[in-house]
Amino acid sequence: MSASIDFSHSEQHFCAQNMIKCHLSRLMGERKLRIADVARLTGLHRNTITLLYEETAVRVDLDAIEKLCDLFQCEVGELFERVPSGN
Repeated sequence: MSASIDFSHSEQHFCAQNMIKCHLSRLMGERKLRIADVARLTGLHRNTITLLYEETAVRVDLDAIEKLCDLFQCEVGELFERVPSGN
């Protein structure tokens, strides 16, 4: 059983005031990696990587986060950032 983080809660107040930013595209760009490269190196599905890359993911498995952090030798806070929205 794999654990996941769900960003799609229906708590409109929370979602309206905060946003989770994913820095995967920056990390990939710095290393000149393509989505196919990250998929091959991590074993993650291309769709998972694409959703994170385009910042359209609403849920991320903890296993995926761990694999990405291992690949990029980073902490979770370097991959994801909680950013207050501009009210």
